[in-house]
Amino acid sequence: PSKKLEGKLYGIAIQSVINLRMENDYAAEAGTQIMMGAPLKLLRKSGGWSQVITPEGYISWVTSGSLKEMTIKEFNEYTAKPKVIVTAKYVTVTDAPSINSQQVCDAVWGNLFIDLGKSGKFRKIALADGRIGYIPAINLQNFTQWLSEHSNPTADDIIATAKQFVGVPYMWGATSIKAVDCSGFTKSVYFLNGLILARDASQQCYTGDNVDISKYVNNND
Repeated sequence: PSKKLEGKLYGIAIQSVINLRMENDYAAEAGTQIMMGAPLKLLRKSGGWSQVITPEGYISWVTSGSLKEMTIKEFNEYTAKPKVIVTAKYVTVTDAPSINSQQVCDAVWGNLFIDLGKSGKFRKIALADGRIGYIPAINLQNFTQWLSEHSNPTADDIIATAKQFVGVPYMWGATSIKAVDCSGFTKSVYFLNGLILARDASQQCYTGDNVDISKYVNNND
């Protein structure tokens, strides 16, 4: 990491879905996406952009304003706070516990928030940058409980999640319920079942156990 970061070595995504690029330019090739609440390691900054490492080890660039930058102490304090995960495809975060209240931001399936407790049929949440909002409790789950329930997903779990992406548009570099590319689709489906895969298919193919497919080829029994 660059010394110019002045100890701010971590960043937390503060938008529902953020585009990361291969260079620090809006016209640069899309690399991947990161979602609200995801942690990133910062490497350096240049012209309003931050070079980061994603949780699966992908190095790319993101606009600095999309992140809440933190020191190691601040990051540890953030990670220690109880979290909730969004379990609906799309929700609106409001500034009061009412669906008719002013929007704070949007949120999508897999976004993480700090849990501030129940408020009627809503849960009060906080973003890493300190913004406060409310989400219908039915659209959230305690993150620790969610992780426990998704510790050993079955093939049926993976397939059921995959079917939820029918109709989602293709976009190069995308990895969310808003849009996906081919390996982004696979990564997203497994992430929503508690497993983090590498970003690209060329890397994903080395994850897991080897399976002998010869019995499925040429009608062999």
